[in-house]
Amino acid sequence: MSLKRLLFESKKWLSIHVAGYVLQAKDSIKAALKGRKVEAKFVLFGKGRSGTTLLVSLMNSHPDLFCDGEILNKKVLQTKNRVRTRERLSPKAVYGFKLLSYQLRDLQDLPDPKAFLQALIDDGYKLIHLRRENNLRQVLSRLYAEHRMTYHAAKGSQNAPLEKMHLDVDDLLVQLGRSASLDRFEAEVLEGLDFLYVSYEKDLEDNTKHPETMRRVFSFLELDYHEPEAALKKITTKKLSGFIANADEVEHALRDSGYQSFLD
Repeated sequence: MSLKRLLFESKKWLSIHVAGYVLQAKDSIKAALKGRKVEAKFVLFGKGRSGTTLLVSLMNSHPDLFCDGEILNKKVLQTKNRVRTRERLSPKAVYGFKLLSYQLRDLQDLPDPKAFLQALIDDGYKLIHLRRENNLRQVLSRLYAEHRMTYHAAKGSQNAPLEKMHLDVDDLLVQLGRSASLDRFEAEVLEGLDFLYVSYEKDLEDNTKHPETMRRVFSFLELDYHEPEAALKKITTKKLSGFIANADEVEHALRDSGYQSFLD
């Protein structure tokens, strides 16, 4: 492992397991001193690399709405207090935050994840569920972001040369299995709950669909329509060979493992 990679992974571990407690304390003090009451609130729920950051960018183009980032991506002492604190610090009348399913299932110590979502709804939060149906693309997007050690590129930023990654095929199959298990988890915790469903492929991947999609989202949140604008661009190519060094090996393994539908 290179020194750069070691430092990246060490910083990531410290951020997840230590920094959350410090941030929680600082934000609690700020909220107590100058917190505000919001008029409406929502939670955006889904897997990482499924288009959540794109949807957040589109939502934040609305002048009355602030969608926070992943406020539970670090270990915290009390999840409900963390949510209330960030809510009180909202700079806009409508507040929301992004919640990834692995955070709900694996990171925070929640005895009943579904009850946590229900408690948010009971507290006035509206639930938006975003899903990327092609698990291969979702997994590859995450692996490539980790390979580059950067997760997003701003629209208009200079295109860095695409450095191809070499994939361990066995590990890729394991990651696909984990992604499928998160799909099952999401289905379980969402059963019986009221939510707005958004599909990455049908509603977000094609930017000409953004106005129609955001009409639905803003209407769901009881907001007037505002022309959306995203500040992000993709960092992977449509063809696997564009960013995977052993693309032929990967495609062959996927066809032999029952994942060929994700290659279409």
